Amino acid sequence: MSQSLPTLFRNARGYRRQLTLTPTGIIAEETSDDPALTDAIRAHAREVTGFVRDGMPAMMQGMMGGPGGMMGGPGGMMGPGGPP
Repeated sequence: MSQSLPTLFRNARGYRRQLTLTPTGIIAEETSDDPALTDAIRAHAREVTGFVRDGMPAMMQGMMGGPGGMMGGPGGMMGPGGPP
């Protein structure tokens, strides 16, 4: 699961996204005047690149056991405060 996506969702009005279709795919250009959002945009790009490069295992790692993932880490289902 993405660590940066919640920040982008919470601050959706603080950045701009332009999608351009090309003959071989799509170009997604995201910009912000807020340095913290710019960092989140860049972090999300790195995450997506990892998902593309490494496939489902990269995505599952974040969901199952990575910090902030659904099953592990603080706030995760099996992390502190989760089910016994």
